[in-house]
Amino acid sequence: MKLRTCVIRSVESRPGGEQVTLQGELAVDERAYAEVGVPMTARVTRLLVNAGDAVRKGQPLAELTSPELGRARADHASATARVSMANAALARKRELAAERIVPLREVQEAESAAAEAQASRRAAQAALAAFGVAPTDVDVPNAAASSFTLHAPLGGTVIARAAVLGQM
Repeated sequence: MKLRTCVIRSVESRPGGEQVTLQGELAVDERAYAEVGVPMTARVTRLLVNAGDAVRKGQPLAELTSPELGRARADHASATARVSMANAALARKRELAAERIVPLREVQEAESAAAEAQASRRAAQAALAAFGVAPTDVDVPNAAASSFTLHAPLGGTVIARAAVLGQM
């Protein structure tokens, strides 16, 4: 095992005639460092920061477009609509069963359909969560359904930016 000792000193001004030669190493504080990546296949449509820029936690870094995200948002919207329809049908079947207009079997079928719709919506929510998008963030216009904004996970200075406009 190799141990390193480190002496950290503040920068100070010295007379020009004095010469000191020291070896040094610059390193990033790993506790305040993050590599930013995209949780899906996406195309960079707009870059909002450059290397050297200071950023705040949560600040937008880039705008992206992802067909996968668009499909996941559409699946969630469809599943949510199916849940609403299944719950309405179930409520109606229960009312009719209470008046003995429909058999209990139809109420059970409606309950089963409502449960299946709920499971479908949970699966769609899990797909969005895998992309880092909360289900409450899905109420977006159709044109923006595939758009995604990448945010800074912490505040600091952008050391390097490998992304370019149009890159996948």
